[in-house]
Amino acid sequence: MSYQIFYQYCPVCGVAYKKEAIKDTYTNKKYICSNHNCRYVLYLNSKPTVGAIILKNRKLLLVKRNWHPFKGLWQLPGGFMEYGERPEEALRREIREELNMDIERMLLYSVGEDKYQNYLDEQRFEEYSFLPITFLVKLKPGKIKISDDVAEFRYFDLNQIQFDRIAFVDQKKLIKKLLIDLSSKGLISLWQRL
Repeated sequence: MSYQIFYQYCPVCGVAYKKEAIKDTYTNKKYICSNHNCRYVLYLNSKPTVGAIILKNRKLLLVKRNWHPFKGLWQLPGGFMEYGERPEEALRREIREELNMDIERMLLYSVGEDKYQNYLDEQRFEEYSFLPITFLVKLKPGKIKISDDVAEFRYFDLNQIQFDRIAFVDQKKLIKKLLIDLSSKGLISLWQRL
């Protein structure tokens, strides 16, 4: 039987959390320190991420993950936002880091929600909740050069994407939504404005 862990000690006073310190409410999970002099509340908020939909001749750019979790599976280019970053800044940084490219223009496309489990060993895992913010992106001219975060990149025909090889549930839904939206004139007109 596996179980989920997040934190073992209060980050303020260092007292060990007791099992009853974990409060699971309707809308969030939080830890409440059992030290009556501290009582610090640690909220387990979603981590914001950014992703790029980059199309070329109706083909979608995906990158293959080079690290766990989901090593060897495909995803949109992007990653976690850093403290104090705006989503647009984070995406520019991620595209530069992963593809060695610069963004010419971007347009907000979707905000979603997803979770994944990172297994620490056979019995313990951490569950992460994240908030994916995805943009339609036009890159500046140049040649893609991948970093060590990325095993390879490829432009996929949208009708031939193998969804069982996509890393994140939210991105599977997003790509399916993209297929529908591309068949409508609304997204095409937005894309032409990029």
